[in-house]
Amino acid sequence: MHKIIVKSVVLDFPTETLEIKDVTGSKHVVPFDKQITVTMAGHPARETKTIQAHELDPYISSGYIFELIEFEEQSEAQALLNWQLLYNWTVQKSPHSIVGETCTNILDPLATYLNEQTGRQGWSVGPAIKRGNERLDKPKWVKALIEQTDAATSKQRAHITREQFLSVLEQVKTDTGS
Repeated sequence: MHKIIVKSVVLDFPTETLEIKDVTGSKHVVPFDKQITVTMAGHPARETKTIQAHELDPYISSGYIFELIEFEEQSEAQALLNWQLLYNWTVQKSPHSIVGETCTNILDPLATYLNEQTGRQGWSVGPAIKRGNERLDKPKWVKALIEQTDAATSKQRAHITREQFLSVLEQVKTDTGS
């Protein structure tokens, strides 16, 4: 369990993350759908609640003061399995560029994304998303993304362009809860 003495919080709607700055000045990023336990002071009194990160919005709007936020630690790579972050990465690629190959584990666009964003090569995307002994949990939308990416080239090994991948991302967006 990660415990943070809170200095400030920001809900970042474009990336669907909660940004927490602690009293030492360190920044922590938590996905909107992550369960957190928050101790806060407001009207009528001080209270502790367990909610999803995005549910802080009405408390922020009401002027609550956040004292402590607790959540299960998540690896940097796991935090990157965020639809909006992957979409933003894809959009930044040059038009008509190749973002990966379908029906491969290490050349899959998601593996390419993880390699670039973590700065560590060797990500493999298949039945498991892994690099060495590190395994990532596969949210429902990521499972759909992998299936739809391979289907975009009729389940044949082929290059996939930025535009094809953006189309697939739009198709699986509903599985993110967005």
